[in-house]
Amino acid sequence: MITSGDIQRFFKKFEMKTSTECWDWEACVNNRGYGKFSLDSKHIYAHRFSYIIHNGEIPKNLCVMHSCDNPKCVNPWHLSVGTAQDNMNDKCAKNRQARMFGEDNPKSKLTVEQVHDIRTKRMMGIEFAELYNIDKSQISRIQNNLKWKTV
Repeated sequence: MITSGDIQRFFKKFEMKTSTECWDWEACVNNRGYGKFSLDSKHIYAHRFSYIIHNGEIPKNLCVMHSCDNPKCVNPWHLSVGTAQDNMNDKCAKNRQARMFGEDNPKSKLTVEQVHDIRTKRMMGIEFAELYNIDKSQISRIQNNLKWKTV
C-alpha cells in the first residue's frame, strides 16, 4: 500500500520541470541507469512508481516505457504502458538496439583478416575449421557470404 509519506519522499528525489522535459531521478540507480525507489523494504523502479502514482496500477504483463528513452526520467508525461514486444518495436523504430558486428562482437571467434583469408585462400573448409577452431558449417556460411556480410 502506497502512503502519502511514500509519495512525499518520492518527490524529493528529483526536480520537477515542464511536461516536455525529463525529470531525472537523482537518487539510487541500477547499472543500466534506471532509478530505484524503496517501498515497503523492497525496491521498485522509480519510473514504475511514478506511473502508478499518476495513472494507477500497471496492468499485469505490461511494462512501463519511456517515450524520451531516458531511464532516469520519472516524468509521467513521458511514460506509457505496453507489452515487451511494444517496447522492442519502439527500441528498433528509434534505432536503439545494440549492433555489434564482426570483431566488435565479444562472442566473435574470428577477425576480419581471418574472414578475408577464408574467402580468398584456396583451402578446404575443414582445414579452415581446424585452423580457426570453428565449425565447418560456419566456414561455408562465410564463404557463401551468409555470415560476416560487412567484410
